[in-house]
Amino acid sequence: MSDFNTFDIFPVTLYQTNIPKNDVWEHRVIHNDWQRMGSDDCSITVSRNLFEYEEHNTKDELNTLKNLILNHVHKFAYEHYQISRETKFKISSSWGVKLEPGEFVSRYHYHSNSFLSAVYYFNRIENCGGIQFERNPHLNPVVIPGFEFDYETENNYNAGVVNFEPNTGDLIIFPSHLHHKVLPNLSKRDRYSLACNIQPVGTIGPRDLAERHIHFGK
Repeated sequence: MSDFNTFDIFPVTLYQTNIPKNDVWEHRVIHNDWQRMGSDDCSITVSRNLFEYEEHNTKDELNTLKNLILNHVHKFAYEHYQISRETKFKISSSWGVKLEPGEFVSRYHYHSNSFLSAVYYFNRIENCGGIQFERNPHLNPVVIPGFEFDYETENNYNAGVVNFEPNTGDLIIFPSHLHHKVLPNLSKRDRYSLACNIQPVGTIGPRDLAERHIHFGK
């Protein structure tokens, strides 16, 4: 029995759930206009607002998925972070991601001007590429920024990276500041997912400290 206690006082939390896949959602994402990313790692939809995209009748078809994702965003915010239920959230941008066999997103990146980000995974097969998160040594150092040790065993407290291999229909929501990249698609099929950014709506901040209020448009 241990003779000491430890407390995780400022953890970073990821939210994972499963939304049973509807083939129509994937069909509507696939049948969009695509372009190569600037880094030429993979392809993304031309539209960065896929849930509101009028072409190909995607808006109505994907509205159900949009609402399901938002339901989980609000559950994450209210039940985990204990954010006031008066605060609402919206999806500010959404786009499809396509990885052909052998492709991956090589650079870690984060989503600026965003509160939370989410990824929904369509048909998943073995070795089609997961997502990797990198610990930011300045935001979440093991002890102090820029100071690393040799570790006897890797765990959630000292790991430099954490990999997730989602299943079909998995939804992962994470703070937008987390550095992440997409692992190689080693399968022989194209891999599709839908990513989105989430923002609060309206005025946020303690009501008794007006100078700390931040207002976000609808």
